[in-house]
Amino acid sequence: MRRNLAGTINRMLMGASLAAAAVVMVPTLAAAACKAPLTFEGPPRPTPAIADFNAIERWQWDAEKKYARRFSDWRHARDAKTECRFILIGFVCTATGRPCDR
Repeated sequence: MRRNLAGTINRMLMGASLAAAAVVMVPTLAAAACKAPLTFEGPPRPTPAIADFNAIERWQWDAEKKYARRFSDWRHARDAKTECRFILIGFVCTATGRPCDR
């Protein structure tokens, strides 16, 4: 009886220590690193969609050159927005956002 009780206690202690180790080993999600806002105005284009795409593409290029590739994804940018306007030779869009790494 004593041997079974000691074995049960040992198994319980081992299980508790493994559970505690598993909790410690779970990776935590780090907050995204973000940079100062970037603004880029694209050149005139014939349609708003093309102008918008071009402004975002150039914003991504600028973010990569200024910071690093991991900051260049528009989908991860915080406070991201585009604004377009019509001028005599087409549409011009401006992309503004804070580059973030995730």
